[in-house]
Amino acid sequence: MNQKSYPSLHRPEYFTGMDILQQNIAPGAFHDSDESCDPPKCHPRTREAVLEKIMQWIRIPDVERESFFMWLYGPAGSGKSAIAHTIAEMCKEAGLLAAAFFFSRNAAGRNDKTRLVATLVYQLALSIPAMRTEMCLALETDPALFKKSLEAQLTALVVRPFQSGVAQGKIITNKTPLLVIVDGLDECEDSYSQTTILNALSTLIHRYNLPFYFLIASRPEYELRRAFDAKTFSSCTMRIALDNDYRSHRDIKVFFEDKLKELRNDHPAGDNLPDYWPYGEHGLDLDVLVEKSSGQFIYASTVIRYVSSHRHWPPDRLETVFGVESSEDDSTPFSDLDALYTHILTAADIYRNKKIHNVLLSLVLRPFGRSTQQTISDIEKFWGYRTGEVSMLLSDLHSIINVPPKGDTWKSPKIAHASMSDFLLNRERSGKFYIDEKEGYIKLAVVAAKHLNSSSRPFETSQLVQVLYEACSVDAKAPPELFEQLHVMDPTPIFQSKSNFPELICWMAKQCHPSYTTSIVQRHKARLDQYFLEAISKLPAVPWTKKVLTAMSLPEFVPSISPIFKILQDELPGPQGVDPEGYLIKLTETRNFIFPFSRSTWKDRFEYCAMYSEFQKNYQLPESFVVRPTDYSVLAQSVWKFIRRRHYLEHDNPESWALNNYRIPVFFWAPNSLQAKVRTLPGEYCLYGELAFDLLSALLKVCPPASDDRELVTCLRETVPMPWGSEADPLLPHKIRTNELISNYLGDLI
Repeated sequence: MNQKSYPSLHRPEYFTGMDILQQNIAPGAFHDSDESCDPPKCHPRTREAVLEKIMQWIRIPDVERESFFMWLYGPAGSGKSAIAHTIAEMCKEAGLLAAAFFFSRNAAGRNDKTRLVATLVYQLALSIPAMRTEMCLALETDPALFKKSLEAQLTALVVRPFQSGVAQGKIITNKTPLLVIVDGLDECEDSYSQTTILNALSTLIHRYNLPFYFLIASRPEYELRRAFDAKTFSSCTMRIALDNDYRSHRDIKVFFEDKLKELRNDHPAGDNLPDYWPYGEHGLDLDVLVEKSSGQFIYASTVIRYVSSHRHWPPDRLETVFGVESSEDDSTPFSDLDALYTHILTAADIYRNKKIHNVLLSLVLRPFGRSTQQTISDIEKFWGYRTGEVSMLLSDLHSIINVPPKGDTWKSPKIAHASMSDFLLNRERSGKFYIDEKEGYIKLAVVAAKHLNSSSRPFETSQLVQVLYEACSVDAKAPPELFEQLHVMDPTPIFQSKSNFPELICWMAKQCHPSYTTSIVQRHKARLDQYFLEAISKLPAVPWTKKVLTAMSLPEFVPSISPIFKILQDELPGPQGVDPEGYLIKLTETRNFIFPFSRSTWKDRFEYCAMYSEFQKNYQLPESFVVRPTDYSVLAQSVWKFIRRRHYLEHDNPESWALNNYRIPVFFWAPNSLQAKVRTLPGEYCLYGELAFDLLSALLKVCPPASDDRELVTCLRETVPMPWGSEADPLLPHKIRTNELISNYLGDLI
């Protein structure tokens, strides 16, 4: 019976579309967000040329517009975000800004794609009110819309509401704000998400012909360069590289002049500064500073922050900057910036002061996850420091770290600019201050493990487990101290961490200690088996579930386990009892449970599958969960019936199938080899046909002998295969091999 949808039996709490929208936005990503009390903006009288070029592009009439994307790119510290913020403010005042999203790698909700569409749509609902009603209706109809793909979200919440508004005459495009700004795209979690965002935005232009246009600002990372070089974008994208063509040296000099004049007025010693300062006795000091900046505003702003310290004499601080020598290889634009960072860290005595180094580990590696806020209090509790000690340790680092004012306990200290983290994580650039990610995460993991073994934990256990997961994610090797902590630990918190549990278990299984004869996982095997038992106990107690679990006990077949839902879909039972929604939730739990077994990008998947396979063949388990050879026989019969029943597996000319027959269920994760074939062949024919043949081959190797399995023999005999397909049939080799396997299995019984 095919799965159906059923009406709710209980009326849930009602949320309006705007309620749902507000619950899914990232307010900190707005250009005028309160989260950024002082967002970077272009200093007055600077960046005038590049700002003018961008504004000329924005003001192109709709009927004349050929480029719908502008890519503003440059290295870290070149001023991209300042330009984007300034353009956002200018366009907001001019009524041209539709929406904006400012990514930040260290800000929760702003370092992945999860809240992007919701945040943009929320702003569109305000800037284009004619879209709001349809947007809200779409969310009220499908409250889980933000769990779908970016393209599905944009189609429901942007395309249809905009097209409806135009059709009803409520939206006149030449009088509607249409600019969308996406800044810091390279700070989104990974390159796949970055290109996914670009492709989703491009559908608005290429597929639906909407008149929106997009300013994208980012570093010129490899995957982003590839995306913008692709035909989809190259013909409709204008590019701006932040280089010397836009007089950055002149702009930086203006910035230095204005800021140092402000310093003279604001500094406690301002009235006593020499008259010639800051130009120098020969009037050349500012030119030297500009030259050392190498076109990077981040260098200029760091110098100003450093010199402006009220605890020091400004001319001395500026002389220190002049005296800082760049590295021997000064051919890169980072040489002077690196030298400045090195000097600041040296002056703070970080190399010898391990406590400051530990604080930097927390700020750079963010052990609780990049989406989790960590306050000064959190850092102090994690390392066991006294209250107020972190603020004291960072007192000489305000030029490179944004430290919250005294009393602002809810705010987090942050690295002032991404270039600082890049510097610390690059051995060649930072030298003795280099932070090795693996060693750093291991040090953090040791502290987290001690907290987990403590009776008084200062954090939620899930946060501490996240620290362990970060060490696991970089495949760091556990030293004896960490091994010992994990060996004696109560593993319950790890087993409760459902999303990271498989990776953690496999990582722990690989760790060893010269004085221990058992691994960490062997030590906790009873608890591991209990976890698996609790997980499968929540699944629907029906034969269909047992067949899925049976397939999962074949580690060699695991890469394609998820599509087993498709093969067994005709056996999928309907709603049970009076709680159809509860039953369907259990089916969803089944899919969630098998997800780690099917994730082709996870390199330790097979080890995890082997652990589960060993568990499921343990005859000490309840009978309903044990997998025996007879269960392989039952599953083999279902797979064989699927092969013979599906007409598209018998089609003589699969190439003639229309591509609109291509349907992939939402719970499908296919290995790359299958995905490549699906792109050029009718989806279900190749995909599920190859899957079914491979599964049957694996099952016939472990089924009971034909002489002991009358039901399977009867099934195979009653459906003797006829000649299948033509020589052009891509599944013909699989069909021939399957005939041979069946013949070999039946042997003399045929």
